Amino acid sequence: MEYLSEFITEKKVQGCRKKTIEDYQFHLTRFFQKHPDCLDDHHQLRYTVSKYFAVSDISPAPFNIQRAYLKCFFSYLVREGVIPKNPIDFPPGMTPSRSSLLARVNKCWRLPGAHRLVGYSKNLGCSITPYSLRHSFALLYLRDGGNVFTLQRTMGHADLNMTKRYLALNQEDFETGT
Repeated sequence: MEYLSEFITEKKVQGCRKKTIEDYQFHLTRFFQKHPDCLDDHHQLRYTVSKYFAVSDISPAPFNIQRAYLKCFFSYLVREGVIPKNPIDFPPGMTPSRSSLLARVNKCWRLPGAHRLVGYSKNLGCSITPYSLRHSFALLYLRDGGNVFTLQRTMGHADLNMTKRYLALNQEDFETGT
């Protein structure tokens, strides 16, 4: 792929270390070997990237590394006019599916039908509020290995002290080592 070799050359000119260049080559080659024609259509590219990162068993560190290398390459392609927009528009540590889940939870605050939660709460015998859904998302995200700084940005907190509320650990967390 000509764009890949041009991109790698640009990174060498920028003075990137040999290991960084090798990492770019590895991750980009791996992606484009699996999806060689994905640059032909932007909608197909977005779908391919979402599918690529939707692997459920990938841990946060490799996820973020792959995301960083691909995002940088796609930004290069945007600058070169090859694609209209970078398809990686989700925050680090957040797969598109996790990100859309949080968006749906946040919409509960603005839904005219949010009063239904009151009915569900009564039927279940427990309190369900948009806040409790948001809080549950944050706790599950952190227990699943999410980064607290990513969570801060995702939740829209200006200060890390707001995000610290979600760091409450219970006995089960200590027993499982999470």
